[in-house]
Amino acid sequence: MSKPPVPFAPETLETIQRAFRLATDRRHDTVGLEHLLRAITDEPQARALLATCGVKVEALRKQVDEVLAKAFTPVPATTAVEPEPSVGFDRVIQQAVVHADIKVGDIEIRGQVYGNVEAQRQAEILSTGFLRGDIHSGVLIVQAGATFEGRSHKLGSALNQSFAEAPMPEPAPQRSGTDELIQ
Repeated sequence: MSKPPVPFAPETLETIQRAFRLATDRRHDTVGLEHLLRAITDEPQARALLATCGVKVEALRKQVDEVLAKAFTPVPATTAVEPEPSVGFDRVIQQAVVHADIKVGDIEIRGQVYGNVEAQRQAEILSTGFLRGDIHSGVLIVQAGATFEGRSHKLGSALNQSFAEAPMPEPAPQRSGTDELIQ
């Protein structure tokens, strides 16, 4: 991946990394949603939110540990372990929904972003991406299939105004079929 995906809050990124470490420590060759759920139960804010919703966090942790022990076969100790994300794990991460304004150097939007984006160099909305908000960037790439609902502004240009506010150019003079070309 040339650019980071939609940026996550530090706690969220740490939770994703914790899921990978959990799979590695247990010698699993795949990081599944079970690993992610187990990693979420280690994050203090998530624990508090789960408890507020009536979840018995310690009981959940124990149940997820049991599922991890039964559903994943450890790789033999003689083999190196570099777990790969499962399709479900990838889908959850790639389809992440962000409700925030984002300010970065470069960004690839794969999931959903509700908020304004400022990318100092380049912003790319991939075919799976959705952005509802204005975008300010040096370069903007919108792949076929992407959804962009907002205005774009080019950073670093003297005319930093939206297309809707820009003056319309004068129409070209009409020529008849008999006009001679000027060389």
